[in-house]
Amino acid sequence: MNKMAMYKKHTIICAILGEQIGFGKELNILKYIKSQMQQLIKDNKELHTRLKELKVEHGLEKNNALKALYHSEVADGGKYQLAYQALDQPKK
Repeated sequence: MNKMAMYKKHTIICAILGEQIGFGKELNILKYIKSQMQQLIKDNKELHTRLKELKVEHGLEKNNALKALYHSEVADGGKYQLAYQALDQPKK
């Protein structure tokens, strides 16, 4: 298993347990907001597919899968961090 896959697996496990563990880097702290995460998933087919996979692979309920997805794909400089932050901006 490569380093990134190990990191994502560890992050998912930590999210399930309700813990956040830093890996020696400066953390860019975001706040998990369920409705914002749901909107991000609604707007992104890849995230929607990943949510379904998490639920099946780990036997998670939707709320726990949402949090795990947030920690693995959004928080700490994740691929979707900017899109998530953009949802928090006031609409013009």
